[in-house]
Amino acid sequence: MDAINNMLRERLQAKLTRDFEEADRIQIALETELGVLVNDGRKEWRADGGDFNVYERLGRPGPGEDADLESKVTPLLRERMALRKDRDYDGADQIKLQLRNEFSVFIDDRQRTWTVSSRRADETPAVWRRGDQGSESDELVETIEGLIAERAAAKKTRDYNTSDEIHERLRTEFDVYTNDRLMTWSIGHSPMVYSRGGNTPEGEAPEFAAEVITLINERSEAKAQRNYDLADGIRDRLKSEYNVFCDDKQFEWRIDGGERRWGGGGRR
Repeated sequence: MDAINNMLRERLQAKLTRDFEEADRIQIALETELGVLVNDGRKEWRADGGDFNVYERLGRPGPGEDADLESKVTPLLRERMALRKDRDYDGADQIKLQLRNEFSVFIDDRQRTWTVSSRRADETPAVWRRGDQGSESDELVETIEGLIAERAAAKKTRDYNTSDEIHERLRTEFDVYTNDRLMTWSIGHSPMVYSRGGNTPEGEAPEFAAEVITLINERSEAKAQRNYDLADGIRDRLKSEYNVFCDDKQFEWRIDGGERRWGGGGRR
């Protein structure tokens, strides 16, 4: 245990000093020499022969639940993870919507968990809302909302070709951006507005926040255009040059607090 903790501390120190090559070397040594897997997102490690690629279910099965639910959900979770690994985020989002619409399953990627809603998705229809303010005519808004409803129906029935065609029409004809996660749409820009979290350090330069927000907006635009390499590059620049972490789930950015406490998470 002492050897593992010492190596974890050495790896964390290497990351804090941006010696990522040394951090990677230590991680490989942990895996090959001690059988330890590290999950940076969860700040946990495990040495029980398992891995972090399996999503754990939270909560117990409810009354009347399909006895085969987990056997249906697990393959979809694994397929989605493979798509995310290949950066096919559209395909991953489609599976996420399928899980929500067909099984009322909601995913927490950060905690690697999934839960089942007590109410089925078809009992509570998803409602899209506008994420910006505009002066467009009611007729135009009605047309856009109709197309968005058609696209949602196509995705629910897994008619992804029709869904993609409507998505492209919204962009090219109406300059409409959609955010499937927040279920919002806007005209002329991506509806991904990040707010600042955490405390503002004393003595921070006045232009710091403005520069960060500009980069975050550029990253959001790159993601909207499906230029994921550019988006990842901007994310890495925010981290390396500004020490800024973007929480895409909460749509929040903050200055990375540095060292955090590591825990075995009950998986030693």
